Amino acid sequence: MMFLVRIVFLLHVVVFQVSVSYNISITGIEDLGEGDNATITCSLSGLLYEPSLTRFVLISTSGGNEAAKALISNTTLYTKTTIYNNVSKTYVSSIVSPPIPIVRQINGNGLLCMSIVNNTTINKVVGLIVNYAPNIGNLNLWGTNLALSEGRTGTWTCSVTHSNPASTLIWRNDTDTFMPSSPAVVTKASNSYETRQEWSFTYHRDLSFTNFTCIAVGYRNQTVSKTMQFGDIYYVPELVIRGKTFLEEGETLNLTCQVVAANPMANATWTGTASGVKEISNIQKKQDGEELTCEATNSAGSSRKTARITVHYGPYFSLASNELGREGTSVSIVATVSANPAPTRLNWKKAGNDTVLSTSRILLIENATKEDAGNYILEATRVRQRENNITEDITKNVSVHLEIRYGPAAARISPNITMLELDIGSSVPHIVCTADCFPTCDFKWTQHYRNTQRHRSGTANLDLGKASTEVIGDHTCEAYNYIGGQKYSATVTFQLRVKYAPTIQAVSINGLSNTPFNDSGVIRITAVIRAFPAPSAVTWGIKNDRFTNPFKPLTNDSRYYGNRTNDCSYDCESTEVLTLNPSSCTDTGNKYSVYAANEKGNSSVKTTLNRVTITCIPRRVYYSFTHFKCEGEELNMTASFVSVPGPFITWYQQPDNKNHVYYEDFRGNWNTLYYTSRYHVQFVTSQTFGTYMVVAENSRGVSNGRVLVQVNRKPNCTEGSTSTTSSTTDRSDASTLIYNGDIMTRIILYVVACTVVIQAKY
Repeated sequence: MMFLVRIVFLLHVVVFQVSVSYNISITGIEDLGEGDNATITCSLSGLLYEPSLTRFVLISTSGGNEAAKALISNTTLYTKTTIYNNVSKTYVSSIVSPPIPIVRQINGNGLLCMSIVNNTTINKVVGLIVNYAPNIGNLNLWGTNLALSEGRTGTWTCSVTHSNPASTLIWRNDTDTFMPSSPAVVTKASNSYETRQEWSFTYHRDLSFTNFTCIAVGYRNQTVSKTMQFGDIYYVPELVIRGKTFLEEGETLNLTCQVVAANPMANATWTGTASGVKEISNIQKKQDGEELTCEATNSAGSSRKTARITVHYGPYFSLASNELGREGTSVSIVATVSANPAPTRLNWKKAGNDTVLSTSRILLIENATKEDAGNYILEATRVRQRENNITEDITKNVSVHLEIRYGPAAARISPNITMLELDIGSSVPHIVCTADCFPTCDFKWTQHYRNTQRHRSGTANLDLGKASTEVIGDHTCEAYNYIGGQKYSATVTFQLRVKYAPTIQAVSINGLSNTPFNDSGVIRITAVIRAFPAPSAVTWGIKNDRFTNPFKPLTNDSRYYGNRTNDCSYDCESTEVLTLNPSSCTDTGNKYSVYAANEKGNSSVKTTLNRVTITCIPRRVYYSFTHFKCEGEELNMTASFVSVPGPFITWYQQPDNKNHVYYEDFRGNWNTLYYTSRYHVQFVTSQTFGTYMVVAENSRGVSNGRVLVQVNRKPNCTEGSTSTTSSTTDRSDASTLIYNGDIMTRIILYVVACTVVIQAKY
């Protein structure tokens, strides 16, 4: 310790008396290896003075290098040399140490070369590097358990320390050298290196009792190694199945399961049994693809092995024994063919014909006809494997019946008629309807008469009995069936005509409503007549409460004319239109009757249900009257009008046209055509004589023509009588009276004890 203190003191002595220019070098320390003997030289040059002391000092804080220290510190063992250079006037001095044994403990130590020159200390320190290989104690090999079950993973680690430079690791088994997948990792700790590497592996039965060695290769290829050995590695049983798994249907399956390797050993058994032998007699198609499992168990675990059974069978067929098709469509017969191995050949044929129609499992018949119905045969062939790779063909077939459904192409009737004409009351023949169809058709008979139809029969037979107007028309037979929910049908029709006398279907007044007709308008009456043949004559008549004859023919009235149209199909429907033009209110109350005739006879008379009402402005029935009276006599005057509706009749005594002397109200009456107003004077006076004007009006208006009534004094009245007339008019004279601008013609006739009415027509 005192020595070290002294060294430190010397290193820090500073002498300022002499300036020295020098160079110090240390040699012999390059590539030092453990076990070497190194001779170290310290050389000083450029000295002005000869050194008084030059020595080596080993600087180290650790042990293990005492021998080296002792030799370096013993200056007596140095070889010293000093040379003076007369040219440079300097000294060159050197010391050489004795051989120093090199050990790894010196690695990293400092080597000091110190010299005292003219009482001045000069020095130089270098670090020593020593290369050395690891010792066996520096190598470690460890890891997981040595005896585990196969399949598990493990890791071994190899580590080597205290080497310089770092060591390389090499792995070996009993036979080969290998390198783990993970690389070695080198770290430096102080002045040495550590190399570490891991080997990860999976336990396998082949590793049992195998030696594995980790070798550390250090400086100058020096090696150290350590070895570990695996123990007994357990593994699950390894199974093998022997026997034939490809069988023909009906054969016997015989399989044996054995354990060929296991640690520890175990026995194999089939699932569901306690034996390693599996036997199944009479193997079936349904067992194709079935899997049988064999298993064995030991302490390492369990293992299983499966045998898949392949059963060769067939061909088998799956399809309906009957197929349905529809005429005109494509029909597909689809068969499922089951065979193992799959069929090598499929052939469709129609029974009785060797022509191959299809070579697939589908037979397609396009645009099928009824002739395509029949039996079809499908043949399927597969290959059977025999011993010694000998094969043979196995062929089977199946038959299917095809029915082609079709609707009726046409319907026919017997007897074959299209039109039948009979007299009323005669027998209608029995009619039968037929049709070719599959499935069998149903039948329906329908009668069509004009715009009506009537169901006649739900079978193929039509029995109409006696000919009558009820059976007239087109009789249609519909033959029909249903295929796939769709209706198919065909029809045939014949026409039945029956000769019969006319019948009046209807007779009515056109345009009849709550509003009456106006006079001078056109009125039409329509009659609908049915007959066969068509009516040869139609006769019209009038029925009116004013007539005693219930059917008054219209032969003499030119205002009436008729028009007839015939619609003849099954029978004849005649439309007879009677036209009244112009109409007159005097036609009010008329009902119209009609009857018709043909070769079969006459119809009954049919009359309109309603009568006609025709309105008009009141019209006078006659122009004028003249009465001859004496004072004191009784006077009855009348005025008549044709009016619809009833009129309001007013009497005026001329010349006063504003104040009436008498009136009668017939308004509201629609049932009467002729209206007569009667003006009664109980006693004639002189004021009674004169001219009376009678006016009628209704809702249509005021009458254009007035009725004039003249009251005159008789010439032979008694003397006491007072006359208002100063002169007598000639009985045969025709005179003209002017009243309110109208010219009226009066015809005066003298009649004793009676009054004659002369009607004037305009």
